[in-house]
Amino acid sequence: MLAVMVALLLPASFRLDENQDENMIKALFVYNFTKQIEWPQGKITDHFVIGVVGKSLVYERLYDILKNRKIKNLPVEIRRFSSTNKIKEFDMLYITNGEKEYLKMYGDLNDPYGVLIITEEKGNTIQNFCINIIEKDERMKFELNESSLKKYGFKISNQLYELAAASK
Repeated sequence: MLAVMVALLLPASFRLDENQDENMIKALFVYNFTKQIEWPQGKITDHFVIGVVGKSLVYERLYDILKNRKIKNLPVEIRRFSSTNKIKEFDMLYITNGEKEYLKMYGDLNDPYGVLIITEEKGNTIQNFCINIIEKDERMKFELNESSLKKYGFKISNQLYELAAASK
């Protein structure tokens, strides 16, 4: 079933209906982003660490998808993010809807280099995110923030750019 869901995410969007798990779709987007993005050299070390900010089933879905898998040939660790964590401990940070005060905190850092920040904010006007997962026209889509991606040192595949709903 997981292989079928991953294959379905190849399009730029995924139509939602009442029988689908929106959190699973978001988690699959996150997993697929790791295949289309190159992190700055030297950023990722012995584990690929994904943090989740806020209470969301995305955490559980990521764990379900990624247990016993590798990203960038490294074991994956999924952690809940709290204010006691240091952002540089993570390679990817998923900030759930309603937790945008964390975005401002990351924007104030002198060097957030190499941490891919993914949000799910509707009408996101904050500039610090790298990727924002949105629902538009009853479909799950994503938008890229090119200036943040460049600032944080990421290289994005042409395919990911083409699939994005909008770019900033």
